[in-house]
Amino acid sequence: MPRRDTARPMGRDARRSQPCHCAGRGRGAREPDMRVGVIGSGLQASRRLPAIAAHLRTCGVVIAGEEPASVELLASAHAAVIVPTWHHVIDDPSIDIVVVCTPPGAHREIVEASIRAHKHVLCEKPLTRRSADALALAQLAEDNGVLLKCGFNHRFHPAVLRAKQEIDAGRIGRPLLMRGLYGIGGRPGIEREWRSDANVAAGGQLMEQGIHLVDLIRWFGGEAVEALGMTATELFPIHPLEESGMAVLRGESGYLATVTSTLLQWRNTFELTVQGEDGYLEIRGLGGSYGDETLTVGARDDVAPFNEHLTYFRDKDKSWVKEWDHLVAAVNGEVPLMSDARDGAQAMLIVEEACRSQTRAHPIRHLTKGI
Repeated sequence: MPRRDTARPMGRDARRSQPCHCAGRGRGAREPDMRVGVIGSGLQASRRLPAIAAHLRTCGVVIAGEEPASVELLASAHAAVIVPTWHHVIDDPSIDIVVVCTPPGAHREIVEASIRAHKHVLCEKPLTRRSADALALAQLAEDNGVLLKCGFNHRFHPAVLRAKQEIDAGRIGRPLLMRGLYGIGGRPGIEREWRSDANVAAGGQLMEQGIHLVDLIRWFGGEAVEALGMTATELFPIHPLEESGMAVLRGESGYLATVTSTLLQWRNTFELTVQGEDGYLEIRGLGGSYGDETLTVGARDDVAPFNEHLTYFRDKDKSWVKEWDHLVAAVNGEVPLMSDARDGAQAMLIVEEACRSQTRAHPIRHLTKGI
């Protein structure tokens, strides 16, 4: 079935059971026209809620979660109404957009119920625990005429957006080689977190953080058609999930790309480099513990002195705000939806295939034999 890049809002006025009136939005603020339900009260909800609550076109936020203390804290900070369960969010006819911030094990049920209730959805990555389920949800959203967005906020970092503009403008030529590193230092007790539970998480570190790099590589260079990978767990007791993973991708356009994601990066690091036919670019940092966000752009020149341009983006992380701005505009039919459910499903499939390749490939073993 052909991919749909956008969907028009479906009968928000008809669904709304009561008007939404938010005060204190500032001079010139237009009347808000969407109500939002947030499901989950962990770290991602705390990142999403400020952008939602401050937006001029969304208001009347309700929140449901399994941890009463964190739900109460978030609700009081952002003037949200607490409801008993996520089912109350789905059943509320006045809710236009559902934001799913739960662990992946709960995603499919909640997202499917939201779509069947004709609500637009922003769901954190990975969309589900298996790519086949994510693809099924993408089809269901298309069939019901609603938007299902995967939470790939990294696309909205300023250095990443600028890099995409440079590539699209042809300033470095066709991407030929990309290299990504995304790592953090694992925490004591990490084995007790949901991310270390193979029955809840969609995968290990390659799926948890590395999937952002996979998404950006696809966005910069086009679709990946081959994937090989290796994973390891040597320090933290989280097996069968990996603490480190590496993948090699081949693009349909001919590029090669590597993705490394690990819990053994004792200084938090984000790096993505792109070597093109006519130049290169390097993205480093995400702000905060990852260091200043920078973009370096250089031209290929075999004769002239070496020259490149470095830009620092020192403002606080606004990727959450920009991603929410984009979704609201897409729901209103003003822009095509970016990083939709099919993007989320395809990035998952690439990670899955890279991990599965370990059991299918035949690496050369015993390299020291005969020495």
